[in-house]
Formats: sequence, structure tokens, C-alpha cells
Amino acid sequence: FDDESFDVGINYIQIGALKTFGTSDMVRPFGSFSLGTTIFSPKVDYKDAWRFSITLGAGAKIYLTDRIGIILRGRLLLPMYFGGVGFYMGTGGSGLSVNSFATFAQGDFSGGLIFSLGK
Repeated sequence: FDDESFDVGINYIQIGALKTFGTSDMVRPFGSFSLGTTIFSPKVDYKDAWRFSITLGAGAKIYLTDRIGIILRGRLLLPMYFGGVGFYMGTGGSGLSVNSFATFAQGDFSGGLIFSLGK
């Protein structure tokens, strides 16, 4: 077995929601959640791998004026691997279990400008 290093492109395709907390006009903290897929694309002759993934994030919108501000956010990107699905039934009830794990986690920090067009 020869150990070979190669580059891998990792692309996230997500859809999600952002929930703002607090009532302050200047600083508005928020949390975000999204789900979708992650595509691992090796730069050599291996096949692409698609995995279900989720992201968890938190940040703040900081308004400098009524219409202009900045946004700062950090996210945790988690491609999921499923280990199995089980269904059980007994005298105390029934249920469904799903076993999944994330072996490869990434972080994302971003910032940007906010231009508010209306309220």
C-alpha cells in the first residue's frame, strides 16, 4: 500500500433558516441552521462522494446606522455518515432510531456588509 496525497474539492449545497434574537436596534444576535449535501471531489481519478450534511451557526448583525451595518458569523459544517436505521416495538411503546456520525467537521467564519432597503 502506497500512501498517496492528493487535493479534494469540498462543496456544500445547503438550504436553511436564520433566527434573530433580542430587540436591540444596534446589535441583533442570531442563530442559523441549514441542511443539504456535501460533494467531495478528488482531483485524481476517484469518484465524487455525496453526503447529507447540516450546518449550525451563530453571529450578530451590527447596525452602524438605520440602513447600514456589518454581519459576523461562525458556522460548524458537518457532513453526515449514516450507520443504520432501526425500528422497535414492545409493551412500553415503539420507536424509530437513526444512527449517524460526522467524521469530518469544518469551521467557517464570515463577515459582510448590510444594506437595509426597508423596514
